[in-house]
Amino acid sequence: MKRPTPVRNANGFQIGIQAEYATSTCLGKGGMLELPDADLALECASGILWVTRDGDLTDYILEAGQGLTLARGDRGAVQALRAGCLRIAPLAQGPRWKPATIGKP
Repeated sequence: MKRPTPVRNANGFQIGIQAEYATSTCLGKGGMLELPDADLALECASGILWVTRDGDLTDYILEAGQGLTLARGDRGAVQALRAGCLRIAPLAQGPRWKPATIGKP
């Protein structure tokens, strides 16, 4: 059975992730994901992911087991530098990871 093609916005970011419950998604190398506007806990489950937020000059590089929190109002996006999976949960469920590496993709 063929998997449905992800819905993308005008910038090419995959959309449709819900923030009400924990979920995970996998991205191929170079794949991008627009993050929902919510208080979120992000965790890299595998691969290497780059996270950026509007208005934040810092780039965040996440490797397996590392994570980052985003607050409502932070417009964020994730890009896979190496194919990997990302866990996304409401911040109320709490983060469980090591801090992200700060660097340039």
